[in-house]
Amino acid sequence: MDHVNITVDPEEQFFQYMEHFVSTRHMFSMVFSALIHPCFSTAPDGVMPPRLSSATPTSLQVVWSTPVRNNAPGAPSYRLQMRRRRSAGDILDLLPSPTASLQHRVGDLQPYTEYEMRVVASNGYGNAYSNWTSMTTAEDKPGPLDPPLVLDVTARAASITWQHPLKPNGIITHYNIYQNGQLHATVPGTASNCTVEDLHPYTVYVFQVEGCTSKGCSLSPTTPEIQTFPDAPEDIPAPELYSDTPTSVVISWQPPARPNGLVENLTIERRVKGTEQISTVVHLPLSESMSYIDQSTALSPWQKFEYRVLMSTLHGGTNSSAWAEVTTRPSRPAGVQPPDAEALGPYSVKVSWKPPLIPNGEILNYEIRMPDPRIVIAGNPSSKGLSHLVTNLVPYTNYSVTVIACTGGDGFLGGCTESLPTRVTTPSTVPQSVSPLSVTPISESFIAVSWQPPLRPNGPHLRYELLRRKIQQPLASNPPEDLNLWHNIYSGTQWFYEDKGLSRYTTYEYKLIVHNEVGYTSSEEVIASTLAGLPERGSVLVARAVNHTAVEVEWSKPTLQDLQGDVVYYTLFLNSTDERRSLRIQADVNSVVIDDLQPNTEYEIFSQVFNGVHSINSEVVHVTTSDGEPEGMFPPEVVIINSTAVRVIWTSPSNPNGVVTGYSVYVNNQQYKTGMSEPGSFLLADLSPFTVYDIQIEACTVYACVRSNGTQITTVEDEPKQLSAPIIHIIGSRSLQINWASPGQPNGIILGYELLRKVWQKCTSSKTPRSSKSNRMCISLECEKDENICGEVCYHPESEVIVKVKVCCNGILHDNKPGFQCCEDKYIPFILNSPGEKYAALMKRKTEFQLELVIPAARECLTPHRAIKSAVVDPCMTVSISSAVVERL
Repeated sequence: MDHVNITVDPEEQFFQYMEHFVSTRHMFSMVFSALIHPCFSTAPDGVMPPRLSSATPTSLQVVWSTPVRNNAPGAPSYRLQMRRRRSAGDILDLLPSPTASLQHRVGDLQPYTEYEMRVVASNGYGNAYSNWTSMTTAEDKPGPLDPPLVLDVTARAASITWQHPLKPNGIITHYNIYQNGQLHATVPGTASNCTVEDLHPYTVYVFQVEGCTSKGCSLSPTTPEIQTFPDAPEDIPAPELYSDTPTSVVISWQPPARPNGLVENLTIERRVKGTEQISTVVHLPLSESMSYIDQSTALSPWQKFEYRVLMSTLHGGTNSSAWAEVTTRPSRPAGVQPPDAEALGPYSVKVSWKPPLIPNGEILNYEIRMPDPRIVIAGNPSSKGLSHLVTNLVPYTNYSVTVIACTGGDGFLGGCTESLPTRVTTPSTVPQSVSPLSVTPISESFIAVSWQPPLRPNGPHLRYELLRRKIQQPLASNPPEDLNLWHNIYSGTQWFYEDKGLSRYTTYEYKLIVHNEVGYTSSEEVIASTLAGLPERGSVLVARAVNHTAVEVEWSKPTLQDLQGDVVYYTLFLNSTDERRSLRIQADVNSVVIDDLQPNTEYEIFSQVFNGVHSINSEVVHVTTSDGEPEGMFPPEVVIINSTAVRVIWTSPSNPNGVVTGYSVYVNNQQYKTGMSEPGSFLLADLSPFTVYDIQIEACTVYACVRSNGTQITTVEDEPKQLSAPIIHIIGSRSLQINWASPGQPNGIILGYELLRKVWQKCTSSKTPRSSKSNRMCISLECEKDENICGEVCYHPESEVIVKVKVCCNGILHDNKPGFQCCEDKYIPFILNSPGEKYAALMKRKTEFQLELVIPAARECLTPHRAIKSAVVDPCMTVSISSAVVERL
């Protein structure tokens, strides 16, 4: 190892050389260090003050650096100390023991407070202290605030003062003043009092103060409740006014929007609109009633008034509402003066008048009454033009003229007042409205004439003049000389005249002239004719039949000479044995067709001519209507003979309306001609059994045929027909299935089916003949005529004469017994619909047999077959014979 001579500065160069050797030769440096350490180690130096990394209101994050020189081997340890700023004592060690960490969080500090920090570095040879450095915690919202004090309370303002918070926790930027929980004002953070204005009188308030920093605010508790002083009411609504009569006003009001205290009374004031004089209507204490009726004598109809309400509070003052306007209701006018009336002619009067002295409303209209006519003048004419010309009056008439004035306003009717009358008489003129004459012919030479006074005489001293002229005399042989000449036949004051000595059936024209002191007027002409005389000859009548219900009648018009007048109307009479009829016919008609008559009926017809006074009949003519359609054909009577035949019986129609030419029978709308023209009967054959038929009878005349209503019948039942043989299906060695179809012609209601069977045995050649028993091949047997042969003997067949009857069974003769039947040569009991238990003992082998289907009908069917099963009507038409049945077979 080489030796190195090193010159060392004990304070400054220890670590520089050491670092140099460490970087070049580690092993050497360690040895070297071990050699020189005991001689040069000392306390660290170059300790820098700590730095603030971050701050909160209650903590500081502090960091620091290692010393510039440790002056000893190894790493130094650190302690962190703190003190309040500018405080010589009370140094607080923040770490419980030295640490090698270069940072530390200091907690539990006061917000917005300045602290001094320093670091103590130790290396085992001594301690080194950094300089003190200041650090400040972050701001926070202020600490608790005491409730503010409320001073100098008035009706609308109050003074508030408060103390700053003991712990502001920062810079107080401002204070918020809260009034009843609502922000009212904001003052600077340096202020400690405030005057709150714009308060409402007689109102309860509470206040709060809120101190704020940049980090938040703290709100104080509320103050005790305080109440502002009362003041005069404010925002008093204008009263609501309503005039219920012309001299009263209903006043209603509402409480003030801001009473500002306890309202103790109110006053109602009134003034006439447009004036300044105010009258007190009433003083009222405050009560539940919110209305008052002003019925003062100072009120007049249809006048504008203004009202207001004054309200007072206790210890507060008085205030009033705005004026409200009302117009009293209108009333009927007063002081309506009589009008002036001036007759300007027979038909017109000028009426003038003045306005009412006291109108009591708006003039709606004037009415002039005379009393008839009544003239309404609508609107409100000016006072200068209050006149009207009344026309269409009646001359020479006394009129009582009044004027009615009517008032109203605002949708109300005030009323009407009529003046005293003014009398006026219109001058006379010629008569008018002369009514037509009333002319009544009395006889062939007498006409009565009457009249009425004119509706408008138009003057005194009425006198009447009656004129007449002849305008037509049809019965005269030559034109009369006085034709169309007027004659004055009466003059006077009477209202009637009897004009006699006139010509027969002559037309006259009358006219009335009415006179008064001014002039005359003529009436309208009226025409009248004297009555006709006794007729000398009537009409000539001709009648013919049009059809079976109508005839046509024609007649001639008599001449004036024959009738001694003209035709007024005809009366046509038509009679038969069953009815009588008459028709009135106009004078200008000379033919008519009469219908709705009876066919094949003879009628007597004649006419009667009326000339206004007398009548004369024509000659009687006879006419017979044609044959018509029969009526009243009753349904036929049907008698059932058997299942295929019925007999139809009918009578003649109640009203044949002619000669019946033939009868036909309809069966279900199919015609069968009877060849008969008289009532009788007809046999219908070849019908189907048990079938419904509708049978009608038809009667015919030469005009038409009519068919009766139908008679429905049902033919009786018969035995079924067209029954097919059953179909047998072999199911097995001991069972069969039998199927069958419905009969082609049921001929009735199928009540059920019976299935019958009989044994069918084939003849075998091996069977021993009966003759072998007697050992004879052939025998000769003679029997009587009425006997039969059974085997080798003769026997009598079944007969009522024979007391004891024999039965032959396959050549063996047996005594007849009820309920027995042959089975081969045996005679055994047989019960219908029974399987026959004795057959089981006789038949134990497989046997061929034959089945037959029998449908029971209304009559009894006898068959020698055995019934193996009886069944009701089966839609399947199938019967199965079980193996047990086959075995018994």
